[in-house]
Amino acid sequence: LIAREMGGLSTAKIAAVTRFESTELGTVLGAWSVSGRLPSGQPVNLCNDTAASRVSATGEECHLAAVSAGSAASSVDRAGAPVFVHGHLWGAVSVGAGSGDQLDVDVVSRLTRFADLVGLAVTNDEARREVERKRDELSAVIDGLPALVWVRDLSGKLLMANRGFADLLGGTPEDGSAEAIRGELFSPILDADAFSADSTITTEQDFTAPDGAVRTVLVARSPLKDDRGRVYALTCVATDITERRATERAKDEFVQIVSHELRTPLSSIRGALSLLSEEPSALDETARRRMVRIASTNSERLVMLVNDILDLQRIESGGTAIRRADCDSGDLIQRAVEAMGALAAERGVELVSSPAAFRVFVEDERVVQLLGNYLSNAIKFSPPGSRVEVGSLPRDGEAAFYVRDEGPGIPEEMLERIFDRFEQVDSSASRAVGGTGLGLTICRQIAELHDGRAWAESEVGVGSCFWFSVPLTLPASLPEPVTHDGKAILVCDDDAVARAETRTIVEAMGFDVLEAETGEQAVARAREDAPSTILLDLMMPGIDGFETLIRLSEDEATAAIPVVMMSSLP
Repeated sequence: LIAREMGGLSTAKIAAVTRFESTELGTVLGAWSVSGRLPSGQPVNLCNDTAASRVSATGEECHLAAVSAGSAASSVDRAGAPVFVHGHLWGAVSVGAGSGDQLDVDVVSRLTRFADLVGLAVTNDEARREVERKRDELSAVIDGLPALVWVRDLSGKLLMANRGFADLLGGTPEDGSAEAIRGELFSPILDADAFSADSTITTEQDFTAPDGAVRTVLVARSPLKDDRGRVYALTCVATDITERRATERAKDEFVQIVSHELRTPLSSIRGALSLLSEEPSALDETARRRMVRIASTNSERLVMLVNDILDLQRIESGGTAIRRADCDSGDLIQRAVEAMGALAAERGVELVSSPAAFRVFVEDERVVQLLGNYLSNAIKFSPPGSRVEVGSLPRDGEAAFYVRDEGPGIPEEMLERIFDRFEQVDSSASRAVGGTGLGLTICRQIAELHDGRAWAESEVGVGSCFWFSVPLTLPASLPEPVTHDGKAILVCDDDAVARAETRTIVEAMGFDVLEAETGEQAVARAREDAPSTILLDLMMPGIDGFETLIRLSEDEATAAIPVVMMSSLP
């Protein structure tokens, strides 16, 4: 550019384009001078310094400057012009004559035009770089989308596709994977509709992925138009909604099943209570008792369903924390047998326990709940006179618990499905014996919370055996057992029944119990007896739990006593 612009000027022997590092300080590579003023008010001096020239730039105006080595006004030996980019000083253009020569006036006059050309070239180059940067950013964003993105022209040719295209389809447009599913995903009819539309068209489509799985995608097709408003291509964005659709179907099925399970016992309760309230004289004592029993049984079924749903939701949402402790396997089995003893006697089923002697690191209440669910199912589906065995044994490095029955058995294809929500081998039989269809799901969740597993083995016509396992190895260090200093625990609650229940629980843990009915009594007894801990009800008449806590903390004699707040409020 310099050679073409300045080459016809024989007196211009040296030329240079200099870029300043900043508007405040820069380095000029050359030996020419430019003097003038920049937009903010300070002079610019490109000093004649063979090593380097330092520039300070902040004035109102910048002019072409020429420095003459002789006395003739019509000729100079050096000249320079500023280069502006986007209205800001970017650098300078400098020319100089050879040693002892002078520059012609036309060289100086053409220098300004040349500086403008340099500024335009720099502006265009920066614009190109900005476009490339934006293109790279857009490409990174499109490739990072959890979706398929592709662009097709009017002939159907694939112009562009993102990384998600390759991830989901198992290939790229170049290797022909797009052609393999053109008939399913690249619908000519839907594309034609989108080409003729003025806005985005959204449709759901199914297609078979290279791995053979049928996927459901939500495809948004948008026409691309040129500056004349003519459509020249089609942008398509397909989001994989296979999992979302499966979740929605599961939710709908869940709501449908729960609605049915709620409606059935509610109808029985309503019918029984209606007969008791509307026609009491038409029922003898036996019939009235039967109606009450029907209402009571179905109420229990409703409570059990609601509790199971809430329990399952807490486990799946991570709201259930496992509090593990060193437990004896035989003790866990014995507690579950005692809890199910009445049901077994009612059904005429014999309960037999065969525990092996080992210890496990589990939450005892959860394991007893799991064993209770297994036993309840086994007893309900076992014929009278049969027996149900529950036991434990070391198996493949795990502590395995089992419940074996002599019931009808389970088909092999159902052995996994019965652990899903509301999955039952025979729903009519399940309703006849009672149950919510969530018990086995909860059992598997409890086993997995303990880093274990739950499964079933069965032979139709012979019986079933339900298992769950937990790690057999105890941790290197167990929690220290709960100890106390021999002092009593003070229970403060205005509800006598609640106090009695709390007292029973605390005494079962080996503590002595003191009682207080009001906040005032709690403060007095704490000062007098110095209990090791205070269990304090939140809502009480007179001074409530908060005020009682404040008084305890303000008294030197009671300030150090730990206080546990209790409340039935959510």
